[in-house]
Amino acid sequence: SSKYLIRYVADKPAPKTTIFFIYTLCQTYINFTLYLLVIKICGYCTPKGILMEKVVKIAELKFDELSADKQAFVEQAKLASEQSYAPYSEFYVGCSVLHTNGHIGLGSNQENASFPSGLCAERVALFESAKTLEVNPVNEIAVYATSTKYEVPKMLVPCAGCLQVISDIQTRQKSPIKIWMWDGAENVYVAEDVSQFLPFHFELKKGKA
Repeated sequence: SSKYLIRYVADKPAPKTTIFFIYTLCQTYINFTLYLLVIKICGYCTPKGILMEKVVKIAELKFDELSADKQAFVEQAKLASEQSYAPYSEFYVGCSVLHTNGHIGLGSNQENASFPSGLCAERVALFESAKTLEVNPVNEIAVYATSTKYEVPKMLVPCAGCLQVISDIQTRQKSPIKIWMWDGAENVYVAEDVSQFLPFHFELKKGKA
């Protein structure tokens, strides 16, 4: 497995939090399954403050070896990308959302001449899906992208804004959402839930009366 060690260091005495990242990489193979990132969280004291380490785990699978149902689900994200409106970035993204009852919702990125008004494929799909969370939670999402202008990352991780939305929906429905990432090539990357990418998320909690 490949381990990416990410360290977050906070200087307690300083008025502002100092954060830096250290990446460490090593690679091995276990039971023919390549795990790109291995999880470990630990916190301990340093002379400057608290050191927290977060290493996440992602599986790399062969698309051809997925079940027929799973291939069809991931391919739905590719189909959704055909409805993308991205004349500015020319980066076409599709997202499929699998619900508990088997329903698959779709979304694609929609850009706008006023750039901040556009929306990512994941959020287009998830905001629609969130209407029925109480009776029909989201189990999995798949993300696909294509572009003739830019190189598509092999591990197509959703942007930070989309990760926060996924995290918020997980919190609301009290169950994890598996994330599939595919660039159309032979390998598909899978994370068991959003915490693999977003170790610290924003959450509103009611204060004590």
